[in-house]
Amino acid sequence: MFTLDVAFLEGAVSTPEDLEILLSLRNRSRLLIGVGTCARWGGIAAMKNDQSRKELAEAVYGDSAHSLLTFAPGPLHRFVTVDFTIVGCPPEKTEVLATLASLLHGTLPVFPDYPVCTECRNSENLCLLIEKDELCLGPLIQSGCNARCPAVSIVCEGCRGPVVEANVAAELALLLEKDFSKEEIMSRMRRFYPEWNNE
Repeated sequence: MFTLDVAFLEGAVSTPEDLEILLSLRNRSRLLIGVGTCARWGGIAAMKNDQSRKELAEAVYGDSAHSLLTFAPGPLHRFVTVDFTIVGCPPEKTEVLATLASLLHGTLPVFPDYPVCTECRNSENLCLLIEKDELCLGPLIQSGCNARCPAVSIVCEGCRGPVVEANVAAELALLLEKDFSKEEIMSRMRRFYPEWNNE
């Protein structure tokens, strides 16, 4: 029997306590809504999952690291079924409000599934990738931010996670042609979406 209609949960899961809370909320809620890029993709918390947890904990917590119970952080859907996620780091206010309004009407919202580049072009922004040869991830990243960063000449860092059917191979080839190192490109790509570590 559900005791909650909807539970909102943010962040990645990285401790037994996190997992216990997640399981409890999933069992008690009709709908579980993830909030933020960490909840959806693992985000910055999972960026170093290819490194030793013990060494990372020692680098941050020093001698007290041995008392920490932690595991490689992961997104919510790695552990439970998630009904919907509001992406972004931080999520856009308009998408949070649209989600709440949809839930009040008994539905879930539908957000655009095109890349940030489309929003950039619609706003007639200068293309930082093509025209300024900067390491911009706009072609790979989910729209919804109104290209806020590129609009003020800051490259897209990817805080909203990948767009559906992102053409990673084409973006990688283009950036390599522009003399960025593969290490630098991959580091930038997996900052918010650690799964790109394996591509």
